Amino acid sequence: MSDILAHAREAADIALKKLAAGAEDYNSMREYVSVLMRNFDYDNDGVVTFRELADGVKKMNIFMTVKERQALMKQLDLDANGSLSTEELYQVLSKVDTRLSKAEI
Repeated sequence: MSDILAHAREAADIALKKLAAGAEDYNSMREYVSVLMRNFDYDNDGVVTFRELADGVKKMNIFMTVKERQALMKQLDLDANGSLSTEELYQVLSKVDTRLSKAEI
C-alpha cells in the first residue's frame, strides 16, 4: 500500500474517533447518530452522500484531504453504494474506540 493511502486510512481512523466521541454529549449512540444524520443530510433524502459527509465533517472542524475523506467514506459505507444510511453510521460509530493516542492529537 502506498504511503498516501496508508496516511489517508490513518486520518480516516482519527476522524472516526472524533465523530464517535461526539456521542458523549447524548444519551445514546443512536440518538447521536440521528442528530448527525439530520446535520449532514442537508437535502433530507434520508442518506448522506460523499459531498454531505465532506461538508459535515468540515462543519465539525475535522479537516481532511479528498483522499482522507474518500477513506472515511469507504469505512462508513458498509454496502458500498455511495451513500450512508443511519444504520451504517450507527454500526460503524458504535464500534469505535474513541480514545486518541498522543500521536493522533
